[in-house]
Amino acid sequence: MSAASVVVVHRGGCFVISGYSPTPSGVGVINDHMGALDETVNDSELGEFVMAALESSGRTVAASSQEISARLKRLHRLARVRSQRQFMAGAKAVSVERASGELVVSPFANLGSAGGFEPSGTYIRPDSRDPSDVARSIKMALEQAT
Repeated sequence: MSAASVVVVHRGGCFVISGYSPTPSGVGVINDHMGALDETVNDSELGEFVMAALESSGRTVAASSQEISARLKRLHRLARVRSQRQFMAGAKAVSVERASGELVVSPFANLGSAGGFEPSGTYIRPDSRDPSDVARSIKMALEQAT
C-alpha cells in the first residue's frame, strides 16, 4: 500500500472517516486519524477532514493486534454501534486515494460483516484538490456504492 488512503463510510446519519496506513508486512490497517461528521456537514468541512486524513495515511505504522482491535472499537464508537455487524448494516462506503499526486474516489460494495467492503471498479476523479470538489466526488461515489 504505497498510496495514501482514506475510507469514508456513510451510515446512521453521519460520515465515519478513517485513514489507512500500511504495516511493515504491507497489510493496510486503520490509523489513528478518524472521526465522525454529521451528514449535514458542508462540503468544505467534509473535504478538509478527508484531506487531513489523507495526510496521515500512507506512512508505515507498527500495529499489534491489540492496537488494531482498539482502533476498530474506537471506529465503532464513532459510528455509534457495538459490533462490526451493526457497523456494516446499511453502510455505504468509498475510498479516497492519492497516488502520484492524483486523487481518486471509488465506491465500494458492502459484502456484510464477514466480507467487508470491496472496490467496485468505478473511479471518480475530483475536478480539483479543493475540499468542496473532493466532498462532491465523495457524495457522488456514495450514490454509486451498494
